[in-house]
Amino acid sequence: MTAHDLIFIENTNGGTVSIIDSTRLEVVGEIEVGHHPDDVIASPDGEIIYVNRQETRDVVAVDTGSHSIMWSVDLDGLPHHLGITPDGGRLYVALFDSSVDAVIDTDSHTVVAQPATGWGTHGVFRSPGGERFYVGSMFLDMISVVDVAAWSTARAIPMREGVRPFAITSDERRLYAQLSRVHGFDVVDLETDEVIRSVELPPLPPEIRLPRFFPHTVNHGLKITPDDRTLLAAASIAGYVAFYALPECELMGTVSVGAEPNWIVLSSDTSLAFVSNRAEDTVSVIDIDARAEVARIKVGSYPQRMTVVPRSRPPR
Repeated sequence: MTAHDLIFIENTNGGTVSIIDSTRLEVVGEIEVGHHPDDVIASPDGEIIYVNRQETRDVVAVDTGSHSIMWSVDLDGLPHHLGITPDGGRLYVALFDSSVDAVIDTDSHTVVAQPATGWGTHGVFRSPGGERFYVGSMFLDMISVVDVAAWSTARAIPMREGVRPFAITSDERRLYAQLSRVHGFDVVDLETDEVIRSVELPPLPPEIRLPRFFPHTVNHGLKITPDDRTLLAAASIAGYVAFYALPECELMGTVSVGAEPNWIVLSSDTSLAFVSNRAEDTVSVIDIDARAEVARIKVGSYPQRMTVVPRSRPPR
């Protein structure tokens, strides 16, 4: 039996967060947040979701029970992706048009640190143990590694293009990164910080061309299963999700989804993958073992990032 989760999806153009029930595979609620949300992340206990709003340059905390906005924090930059410490006490916010990012104390609702990471920060990934945040830059072609104890950049990993979504194995030995202008992903050895492999996704048909203008988004969405054996990569430009066996990066197959897949999350039991299709306002549901789409759910306008909140039992 599939685990019972709630999937929260921010709808950027709609100013809402849709809620999908993973057992019903249907939308069971919608939260008005407004002002061009661009990411959503849950607190470790699932009681709060945090949503960034680009129009008003802030982050809001939303109670997942009442669906009400509890508080907000203004930011000195355009907020992009979010990360959270294992104890839920600090919220990391990438600031796209600033040379520093923001760290919010979720108790005092204030910015308590500003790690220097350079311009164009976009993706954020917390290390498995919570000691570091990896932050990708679309402008500087690098990934900053921010030490949580000091809230400062400890090192930077050079990449060949602007960094888009990336994922890290549970042993923190390998990093897989999608890049601007690239139909594929690069593999980084985190012991040496060197790219050790570049993987091309299946060739595009001749009628599909790489984008000519900024932000040069080709693929956007990566997820590694918790056992580190499978990588799911969204081919946004071609409308499918590719499955790769790790660590060999052997292509196992592709699954057609909706238009412009943008983000991938897994159910808490890893039986299902949820894929946001931002150009058609849907979320595809993939059975991971069968590698097949089992549902496509209509949500709000321009769905992008998602977060999963496990529930102990299904609603009555």
